[in-house]
Amino acid sequence: MDLAIIYVFLFIGSASAGFDPSFWNFIPVHKGQLFSNGTDSTWVAPCFAQTTAYLKWSDKAGTAVFTAAARNDSECTDLYLLATNQNFHVHRVGSSGDDQVTFNWRNDEEKAYVADYGLQVFLIQDGVLGFAEDLALTLELFIGPKTAAEQRLFFKEYLNYTFVPRANTVVLNQSDILSGDYLAILKTDGLNSGVNDMICFGTGSHTGHTATTLWMDGQLYVVESTADLGPGEPTGIIKTAWADWVAAANKSGTLVGLLRLNETVRARFDEQKAIEFFKSVEGLPYGFHNFVFGWVDTPDDNYPPPLSTEIIPLVFELLDYVDHAEADRLVGQALNKRLNTTGLRIYDLFVEMERRNVSFYDVMAYPEQDSWVYSDGLSMVCDVFVVSLYRAAGVFGDLQFQATELTPKDSYQLDIFEHDWQRPTACLQDQDLPYCQILGDYQLLLPGFNTIEPYPNMFQHCGGMPPTYEHSA
Repeated sequence: MDLAIIYVFLFIGSASAGFDPSFWNFIPVHKGQLFSNGTDSTWVAPCFAQTTAYLKWSDKAGTAVFTAAARNDSECTDLYLLATNQNFHVHRVGSSGDDQVTFNWRNDEEKAYVADYGLQVFLIQDGVLGFAEDLALTLELFIGPKTAAEQRLFFKEYLNYTFVPRANTVVLNQSDILSGDYLAILKTDGLNSGVNDMICFGTGSHTGHTATTLWMDGQLYVVESTADLGPGEPTGIIKTAWADWVAAANKSGTLVGLLRLNETVRARFDEQKAIEFFKSVEGLPYGFHNFVFGWVDTPDDNYPPPLSTEIIPLVFELLDYVDHAEADRLVGQALNKRLNTTGLRIYDLFVEMERRNVSFYDVMAYPEQDSWVYSDGLSMVCDVFVVSLYRAAGVFGDLQFQATELTPKDSYQLDIFEHDWQRPTACLQDQDLPYCQILGDYQLLLPGFNTIEPYPNMFQHCGGMPPTYEHSA
């Protein structure tokens, strides 16, 4: 369906009124699946409290038949998205009685998908005008501008994170800092923090960025893989002089904790190998290719509400329709890697999965491989870069795992840090923290810090959902 038609539907008619805009409520809510056997699916909608639908099946098409009753308001309508893995329709239910919409099968693969998984029905939950306001509010959160207060509200609502004020007075001498110190980072100024916020929402992390420190040629640097420094700033795998980095982070209201590797791990840390690794990847772009795939480890236990497993294929197809280059960068190349194919678009990838009789959700959960080389090189997000540097420096010995499967939360929960660190005097104002918070007007709290012993193939099949995001496996 042409997107212009969608926009027409979104801005005509009416639905439930008197709502307040809410983060994420523009995401359609999954209401049911309509199968080829004609079984009814029933739900409550904002306008019609009794809504039933079933699928009339033929070899050439499927027709979704809606029956609506118990209307709440004479002027209201309900707005739906109906989707297969290859196609979608926007459909308004605006009157009592029967209504229908027909899908002509594009190919045998689409027909087979609906036979197996059903025609998916989603409700646009805040109605027509609410969709636009919810979308605007959420986009503001991720691409700005937004206030620090709005960002803190988001963290409270979705991560149960309460910001505790502190005095931002810690000043460390550079001589107190070692190569390989871990920097746990959370932006709280509400600006240039879209990737930061998305990582926290998706994974439950209390940090949205990770970096580490290296002494090179007598100078202390922060080295990192970053995509979120702001307009005109360098991105990708870069190094920044310590003093410059701290000044910029302090100016932007960033929370920064410095975590020290424990003595056993430090004995294995080879500074020269760490430097060699950094120089071998310096200048590579940020790891957008596997940004989503390090977060998604299971078919159905990594999508925090109101996301749902059923909406993800539709999101990918819409993204490919609107901006193929971006869809290819964010998901297309990684899905091709998992199928051992090259250059297939999202639509064609769905066809290929159905042809092979493999589930899209199982393909999504297939572990990312560190060895995969994308169109612009190796792909490493912030924590993956740090963990990869640690591995190259000998931190993990000969342990076998995929660094690309870790999230920021996973990395700070690894049992590789000092828990009873005799911190420099400047760090002692935060007496209840086992690490040194060097920046920020609020305490940086890291639940589960230093609790998970590294293990083979770690974090490859870990579910985790709000409010705790605790790993289910």
